[in-house]
Amino acid sequence: MGADVGGTWIRIAVWAEHRVATTIVPADRDLQQLASVLRALWRRRRWSRRRVAALVVASRGLWTPAERRILARALRGLAARVHVISDAQAALLGALGKQPRCAAAVGHGIDRRRPQRARPLGARRRSRPDPGR
Repeated sequence: MGADVGGTWIRIAVWAEHRVATTIVPADRDLQQLASVLRALWRRRRWSRRRVAALVVASRGLWTPAERRILARALRGLAARVHVISDAQAALLGALGKQPRCAAAVGHGIDRRRPQRARPLGARRRSRPDPGR
């Protein structure tokens, strides 16, 4: 089972019996609330630690090993094994696997030289920044 925690949605992919089923639930912007959001989903779906062999959570804002350990500890009752990684690491592994290569994650950022001109970096026209969807 994998969970992609975004700013707006949590996308959960479950691989069972040779197929993948996905569930999307609204995300709480506070990562401290992630455990309670996922526990509520587990109760609704009648999933348990015995039925879920592994849970991998990829989220924004998890850069240090300590941050990942704290969240993994909060989620440990949901699956037999719990791994927490940053969304950038998930993108790298998804794109390249364990090959010795490099990937660049490009998103919409604010031009810090001129923050009053909120536009994606490299964009020619003015537009709104990415709201996290």
